[in-house]
Amino acid sequence: MTADCVKAGDCAPGANHFTDSGMAYADGETVETLSAGAPSLERCGLAAAVELVGDRWTLLILRSALYGVTRFDDMHSSLGLPRTVLSNRLKKLVENDLLRKRPYKEDGQRTRHQYVLTSKGVDLALPLIALMQWGEKHILDAPGKTSLVERGAGAPLHAGLISEDGRPVDLRQAQFRMAS
Repeated sequence: MTADCVKAGDCAPGANHFTDSGMAYADGETVETLSAGAPSLERCGLAAAVELVGDRWTLLILRSALYGVTRFDDMHSSLGLPRTVLSNRLKKLVENDLLRKRPYKEDGQRTRHQYVLTSKGVDLALPLIALMQWGEKHILDAPGKTSLVERGAGAPLHAGLISEDGRPVDLRQAQFRMAS
């Protein structure tokens, strides 16, 4: 495949969108890529994350927890997934320290558990927000029913790349670098 394919927008399904000189963008521009290609899957953070949280229900359970839906019955009714699937996914998320079970008891009821995010689970907020914003832009072609805004000011927020000194960085200025 060439950058011309990307520029013309007529790439064959499954075409490799990387050229010898770099990542190819829709405008035909390329940037430098790793000469060794992608790292092995055994040392890839994305591959490890997808293995743990990459199925539909797990992502939607985490989304619910971010929105503050933490009780089993509330998750079950809002997501509409089978109870056994929900139970299995919650167990996996607790075992992997993304959620923690916290007991609660309402008057006249037995003790039940809610599932609250751990710090490890909260750290998934940014990738989930980025995925949500991508879906709104490229699939829904419209904003969702909720938006992410700055507390107090109410200004819209967008997921993005930030440098060590706090500057926003355009994706075209970013590159992968192999760890030594």
